[in-house]
Amino acid sequence: MDEDRKLTQHERFPLLTPQGEELLKWMHEHENAPKYNHFCGDRLTAERMREVRGFEDDLRASESATDDRRQQGTDLPGWVESYVEACRLDVPYYRRVLPHGAGVSFHDLPSFGRQELTREFWAFVPDSASLQDLIRYDSSGRTGHPIRIPGHPLHAAKYLPLLKRTLRKHGVVLEGEPGKVAILLACAQRRTVTTATIATYLNQAGFSKINLRATDQDWREPGDVAAYINACRPEIITGDPLSFLALCDVPLAFRPKALVSTSMALSPAFRLQIEARVGAPVLNVYSMTETGPIGVEVYSETGDFAGFEILSHDTYVEILDEEDNPCPPGVRGEITITGGRNPYLPLIRYRTGDWGTLDVSGKIPRITQMEGRAPTVFRDESGALVNNVDVTHVLRPFALPQYTLHQSRDGSLRMSRRDGIGTSMGGTGVGSGSGAPNYLIERALQGLFGRGTRIDIDTLPQDPSESGKVLQYTSDW
Repeated sequence: MDEDRKLTQHERFPLLTPQGEELLKWMHEHENAPKYNHFCGDRLTAERMREVRGFEDDLRASESATDDRRQQGTDLPGWVESYVEACRLDVPYYRRVLPHGAGVSFHDLPSFGRQELTREFWAFVPDSASLQDLIRYDSSGRTGHPIRIPGHPLHAAKYLPLLKRTLRKHGVVLEGEPGKVAILLACAQRRTVTTATIATYLNQAGFSKINLRATDQDWREPGDVAAYINACRPEIITGDPLSFLALCDVPLAFRPKALVSTSMALSPAFRLQIEARVGAPVLNVYSMTETGPIGVEVYSETGDFAGFEILSHDTYVEILDEEDNPCPPGVRGEITITGGRNPYLPLIRYRTGDWGTLDVSGKIPRITQMEGRAPTVFRDESGALVNNVDVTHVLRPFALPQYTLHQSRDGSLRMSRRDGIGTSMGGTGVGSGSGAPNYLIERALQGLFGRGTRIDIDTLPQDPSESGKVLQYTSDW
């Protein structure tokens, strides 16, 4: 998101053309446009654009390369050692925790996870990094650790070459034509950021993020949802399984080139149902806010699921056991990432919280037998779906270090929470720190699920090692 001060249009879009400006105005002022609640731009200067184009060139080269620009199975890519050393010298967290000296190898380095980012995300920002371009992202986690992640315009912009490569592997070309909307990000949440912007990298094409829920806070009239999407006619629609479920209720007057699913596990049966309903292929991408896109789902010649093929040459994927040892190919462990392209969040052996195996039998390594972040189906007292992201939003003011929420078939909720250091958030005067009374949490949840919803709250062990990693959201639905 943009920083607190209001940026000028030139600061948001240094390379904006008159045609791009006209399209941006059209997206905002269309008679069926949503009530956009946020303004942002790609902040790509000519120098940054050259870097993004160079990244795309490297991606294309890595598809056929045989040198260490791309990951070769379980072998350590040549760039990793110099990357680790640079992080050790420049990043406060790694300077403190990474062992060094003669005989210390990469596989001797400790892993870390979401708990460390929750506690001190600022410690991962390199000392040499200018904070002028910092963008804050809020990530809704499934392991009980929603976090704020520092991002950079280049990190966001490089998502587009990765998206183009993902589509290309499935025979889809993202054109990005001037004066047209290229991508629509569809959400299905009670509350979310919505925005219209211009992707100068895609030839001044448009990008829109909307909420498919036809509420008064997002739209003027319920029929505006379908009318606006059909007016935009985006090439690609991105989202998650829950937003695609909502998209099935929208009468589309066109066929997008593809739907791209991220953030949540997508079952093969559900994918086929969506493809049949929308009339477009559904691509499943394994991606995280912390890392960006990691892999794309691929299939064998017989149409069977063959795993997630690793997308980028600048990401090294390991499968680790509980002792930080690499698992042999075919042995399940936790998916762990080194590298990435976020200047404010260099990663060394970052445990994702997802599990799988590594298959190195093909030209490019694949993650198989993956157990990822499945969508959690909650329902309010009227029976309407409640997105787990909305639960994260209503509980965020309480700054809970870790919690779980489970819904039974009768609609009742059971929450287990861990208290940390009591803090006051934003001077609200309601005692909304991690030591907030249970009745305030109950009130917040009942505002989402309904006043008649029964809510029971107990505590997780104060020592995280006693409870280990937990699934944040579960449901009998």
